[in-house]
Amino acid sequence: MTSTFRTVARPPVVERNLSHISPDLGYIKVSNKGVYIGTPLYGPQDAHHLAAALNVDMVLCLQTAAELDALDINLERLVQEASFAGMHHVHAPLEAGLPIPAESLVKAVASLIDSRKMYVHDADGGARAATVVVAFHYWVCNMSMAKAVSMVDAVCVGGSNVATEVIAVATQTLLGEDGVEDVLDAAQHALVVDALRAVKQDA
Repeated sequence: MTSTFRTVARPPVVERNLSHISPDLGYIKVSNKGVYIGTPLYGPQDAHHLAAALNVDMVLCLQTAAELDALDINLERLVQEASFAGMHHVHAPLEAGLPIPAESLVKAVASLIDSRKMYVHDADGGARAATVVVAFHYWVCNMSMAKAVSMVDAVCVGGSNVATEVIAVATQTLLGEDGVEDVLDAAQHALVVDALRAVKQDA
């Protein structure tokens, strides 16, 4: 079953001359881990509405520079305004319609480590965001791959297109061993989380 995005109520925003006009933000709560998949932030005011509506502390943008330019999205100002709103904004671009490089997937998920609530988006709440969210639950939350895919597929239009093969390759790289199980054992989970923390620190 596929759900549609909910709409965030918009209180009036008057501070900092926020001039961009954009569609309402849409989002889906994926799990009780505080993970949301949503539509892009078009302007600085969206950062404030997102913080007020969902109380997230991390925004992960997977849009490419070309996608941002096509929508006239000022990334630098979004990052600044997210900071004003008490959120950390990370840009980890993944190309739409192309195989996701394992290294890029690892960097994207590593940025989410230690976040309390996170909002992940690509251009349309599709497969890129879904793949990152599945990898996060598999690697960081120690959820089985099958359960993570099923959970995302139940609420997200991109869930059925999760790049599980890329997650498998990235997992082997993080562990330094061949073969991937549906559930990581305790030692594997600890190794993966430590590796992700190292990637985040080096970013």
